[in-house]
Amino acid sequence: KCRRCGLVFLNPTPEPSEMKAFYPEGYWIKRESGIEGYYRDIIIYFELRTLRKLLEPGGRLLDVGSGNGEFLFHAGKYGYDVYGVETSKDMVEYSIKTFGLKNVINSDIFSASFDATFFDVIMFNHVFEHLYNPLETLTEARRILKKDGILAIQIPNIDSYQFKVFGKRWLGLSLPQHLYQHTPQTNRLALEKGGF
Repeated sequence: KCRRCGLVFLNPTPEPSEMKAFYPEGYWIKRESGIEGYYRDIIIYFELRTLRKLLEPGGRLLDVGSGNGEFLFHAGKYGYDVYGVETSKDMVEYSIKTFGLKNVINSDIFSASFDATFFDVIMFNHVFEHLYNPLETLTEARRILKKDGILAIQIPNIDSYQFKVFGKRWLGLSLPQHLYQHTPQTNRLALEKGGF
């Protein structure tokens, strides 16, 4: 834990080559069925409801770590111009084949080389805690986001009641995939350093 800001981080941090073992082929790729699928549908519904309150359909949306493309598919049905970057080639192929998404690329946010002020909304849906370079990622997000654009980050909160109850058994720890454990305070500091 950083003594200055309180950010909790994995130490030692595994090398990216070591992390591949924790993200096997097909990791989180298929659409959930049964109760898990129903729960995911509810989450997507509320995410889109919130988005529609903030941005009229037609706006340009980037989902960083777009996964299997399910959220982008539904956002596209509501009239948003959807883009995704995803580092898993399998998930990108699934997104294109299953949902017909055209603007999902196998890349990170840097290699995608988007134009400055291109997006109305940039989303990090449970991705930020996996990143090796969160501050640099925020700086790039600031560059490609419109001046009055919306940045949406969903992350586990290590200051949460859930963590206090479950401790080392808390699902949000998800070690070693989650390299950082954020709080509202550490997230605010990171956003300021990233230009927000």
